[in-house]
Amino acid sequence: MSKSYWKIAVHSLFIAGAIGACALPAAAVEKPAATALSGSYPTRWVPAYSSVPAGWVVTNVNSTSWLISDVTSASTGEIVYVYFSTGLPVVAVPDGWIISQAGSVTNQITKIVGSAPWTTYMAAYGSPIPDGWVITEAGSIRNQITNVNGVPDYSTAYVNLGSPIPKDWVITTAGSVKNTITKVKDVPNYTAIWVTIGSPIPDGWVVTTAGSLKNEITKVKTLPVGTEIWTAFGSPVPLGWQIKTPGQIKQLIVRRY
Repeated sequence: MSKSYWKIAVHSLFIAGAIGACALPAAAVEKPAATALSGSYPTRWVPAYSSVPAGWVVTNVNSTSWLISDVTSASTGEIVYVYFSTGLPVVAVPDGWIISQAGSVTNQITKIVGSAPWTTYMAAYGSPIPDGWVITEAGSIRNQITNVNGVPDYSTAYVNLGSPIPKDWVITTAGSVKNTITKVKDVPNYTAIWVTIGSPIPDGWVVTTAGSLKNEITKVKTLPVGTEIWTAFGSPVPLGWQIKTPGQIKQLIVRRY
């Protein structure tokens, strides 16, 4: 295999594109206009099959070595073309990046961490999805993903089945193709909300009423020691709480510390 075949051009640029809002209306968020970056990323050659440090990617190869580039200083929206081959171990995409276009020799990856709430990007099928991003439109080759980091409590998003559910979000309506999810991160204690069977239950919440299709869950996360509350049988018991009075339908739990 010749060196010229493997020579891979590496460049970075900002994406320009339309930004969509998901579920709750939000002000349109525009991506930066496309501009060329000055300078280059720090690079070094390492033996082929070496461990690649976090934040570095393989940007060129030859028969014995890999050229790796440090992309930790990249800005949100920047694109890098990285080496990829099914004949070699998969090199992880850095945290906060996605595979925006998949290829047989190189993958296009895009840094999306730091994007404004409700920003959307297209991610290749099988791309890692950073925390706080959800799949809002699914495709056979690429999925549309939306950033729900930083949105206010009670915001809702309409996500595809199989989408990750971010921490402190719950499924409030289930569908055959999409689910409605709702953010409940900083709502007050004793807030109650109905969630679908199978919805994640955030830390510090308990099931207070169990149903055949939905459960009512209640926040008890920061209630004081000594607080008691009746929960449904089988409800999670948060850290610091204990069952005081067991039962077949309801159980009384108390906060011990």
